Amino acid sequence: MPTNLLRVAGDPLLPRNIESARTELEQTAVAVSVVGTSRFRLKQLSELVKPIAEALHGSRPEVSKLRGRLRRAAHNMLMSSLSQRPASEKIRALAEVVADVLEAVRDGIGNTSAELSVAGFEVVNVWGYKDDELRPTIAALKRVADEMSDVGLGIVQVGAELTGDGPAFASYLRDRDALEVDPSRATSVTGLLEALAERIWVRSFSTADYETWGGKFSASRFKDAFAKALTGWKLDRETVARLQVTVGKLAAKWPEVA
Repeated sequence: MPTNLLRVAGDPLLPRNIESARTELEQTAVAVSVVGTSRFRLKQLSELVKPIAEALHGSRPEVSKLRGRLRRAAHNMLMSSLSQRPASEKIRALAEVVADVLEAVRDGIGNTSAELSVAGFEVVNVWGYKDDELRPTIAALKRVADEMSDVGLGIVQVGAELTGDGPAFASYLRDRDALEVDPSRATSVTGLLEALAERIWVRSFSTADYETWGGKFSASRFKDAFAKALTGWKLDRETVARLQVTVGKLAAKWPEVA
């Protein structure tokens, strides 16, 4: 039976590293079916796959399921009898899960970027979206950043959390610094701008600013006007004036006629 356990170097989710781990498990299962094994050896095998389970990224169901299967299979192997047949079966079962992980990773699932920077937004890929799934959302974030920059409003300390089972955009940002975006739905530039407008409403406006829009319960009125102004809608004079008075003082280049 092999005694020098393979040690995987570098990223555990590189296909060649996962394949090496799978091969080691399968070869060990064959040897164990003849001579049995030891508790120490089973622990070594468990340590071999542990980095793979830890490196799998994302809360999407496919990844969560794989992560759980991998950990259960490793646990079952550790608790196995040391005799030939049961130990070999548990090692082989773990190798099969590792093979499934390899297939998923080759499809771009589980080895996605956890964080990325997009035009001033610090983006946390909570769900684990693949690059091709993110393109429309990244394009929308870049456009929003451009629109904000054009009027001198920055996106400092605002992040974006990419989820798959929450609202399209977070509501109040009073106690957090991240928009919640669901790229599995159409990512709306208007929706993102309205969410940023809500942040301005909560964090930057004074009592006088609220009164300009009709009071503290008029946030939706402001958000709608703000998003329309930045996406090229023609607004009435009164709305333009309200924006100038309340947002204009926060923006370096806010136009008098939005």
